[in-house]
Amino acid sequence: DRILTEDQSTNTRENLIFSAELIPEGATVGIITNGFHVCRSLHLADALGYEHAYGIPAKGDLITQPANLFREFFAVIKIMAGAVSSGYAVCIEAYKEGVRV
Repeated sequence: DRILTEDQSTNTRENLIFSAELIPEGATVGIITNGFHVCRSLHLADALGYEHAYGIPAKGDLITQPANLFREFFAVIKIMAGAVSSGYAVCIEAYKEGVRV
């Protein structure tokens, strides 16, 4: 009952938008994603109005890690070009809470 899944989205932004319809207002939300993707996921959640979102890093595959990090690097650069201070603040908060980003 406490774990909700959303299966209609094609990207993280859509997942957070569609999931918001399933989540009670004010609820604490755990975003389970690859460790390299936690920072960007939390930034998107913050931008979409999630007040109590926390990143839960899942273990990734070492073979695909370089390609994933390369892709994530450019995705973060894209976000930073649009909202430097907000994204940076979310990453700092994630780091303070012990989430590896």
